[in-house]
Amino acid sequence: MSIFKAYDIRGKIPEELDEAMAQAIGRALVEFFRVDEIAVGHDCRLSNRIMFEALAEGITREGVNVVDLGLVTTPMLYFAVGFYGFPAGVMVTASHNPPEYNGFKLCQRGAQPVHDQDIQTIAAYATSLAPSITATRGTIRTQDVFEDYRAFILARAGGIKPMTVAVDTANCVAGYRLMALYGELPLSIIPLYLELDGRFPNHEPNPLKHETLKDLRDQVLKNRASLGIAFDGDGDRIGFLDETGEPVSGDFITLLVALRLIEESPENCRFVTDCRSSRVVQECLEERGAELAISRIGHSFIKKLMREKDAVFGGELSCHYYFRKHFYTESADLTALTIMQIISRRKKGLSELIQPYRRYVQSGEINFEAENKQEIVRLAEERYSKGSTRVSKLDGVSVYFPEWWFNLRPSNTEPLLRLNVEADTREIMEENRDRLIESIKNWSLKPSRR
Repeated sequence: MSIFKAYDIRGKIPEELDEAMAQAIGRALVEFFRVDEIAVGHDCRLSNRIMFEALAEGITREGVNVVDLGLVTTPMLYFAVGFYGFPAGVMVTASHNPPEYNGFKLCQRGAQPVHDQDIQTIAAYATSLAPSITATRGTIRTQDVFEDYRAFILARAGGIKPMTVAVDTANCVAGYRLMALYGELPLSIIPLYLELDGRFPNHEPNPLKHETLKDLRDQVLKNRASLGIAFDGDGDRIGFLDETGEPVSGDFITLLVALRLIEESPENCRFVTDCRSSRVVQECLEERGAELAISRIGHSFIKKLMREKDAVFGGELSCHYYFRKHFYTESADLTALTIMQIISRRKKGLSELIQPYRRYVQSGEINFEAENKQEIVRLAEERYSKGSTRVSKLDGVSVYFPEWWFNLRPSNTEPLLRLNVEADTREIMEENRDRLIESIKNWSLKPSRR
């Protein structure tokens, strides 16, 4: 499978992504961006300095300068590009993937995303550029962005009351300066795995997997914490546990943050969410006169649509949350602070806050390995579109009925099909979920008809 994905570059080290390829990608970025300076940050993976140095070698040998931001989260990289006006940025990371992976997330001036077609252009450059003929090499300088980032975040942290919060950073980069970032807030922080270790020895840095939240749940219950917070490998995704230790779905967090922003500024009522999120998000926001645009899944698509709509906020079921004031990019820290503000203002636990919005029953995301992914999506549309009220092909296929709906789509980053089902009742959800699962398994065993 290619390392050049729909919205980033990612692969196993060194069999899929080695130093030579990283250097070639650096040269390709110069050809693509056509700028005189590129900001580069990295997370704490064991291969990050090797990948950084190879990437920087490719960039500087083409005569372009590198600004080494050092150890940062991906949101800090986006902040730096937007705040300082760097013409382009690269984050060396493989996000939540296991430690044997690494890769690159890319952005342009203003922290604008690099889209899937652009990544394929970069891939073509990386495999076809002639030897460099630049006489003057670029330089590498370092810049620490933390103090400016810290001031930016804490300026938006008003109204938080004293509370106990358990935080699990999975031995990843979000733990590097977490206490310095949150230390002035009236919080009693219960830290889990803040020590940097690129082997991720305690658990995979993926808050979407409930099995990775066990230790965090134990600490929430043991310390009677108001909140549990879990970061992913590069700090751009954030998961929440309520005060009972239960995970809170990403679409409920999207809804809570959006409703809070409507309270703060009723005139800024434009939001974006992805096509997997619960119907309750659209219903509740439209009940309050807000505009909601539905996006394809993936950060580059969300960011593009947010800019087109001038949306104040966007959220995905996958626990990515985007703020216009953060250059239309992810900010796990702003999301965490907003949830704490809501708890402080409403004087209720997170479980009580989301209870009114539990109108429907969700399956959670179910993954399937299949080689004929597009064929299976086509077969699902063919079988289920009859008798439906609406069919959307925005991302994979979404099929809607009066009492339930589903989305089935190929993953943009892994060789998987992903299924989400939502219904008015558990019985309806489980019945249709099980039928879909059986059909998908049968289809995956059959050769493609095309």
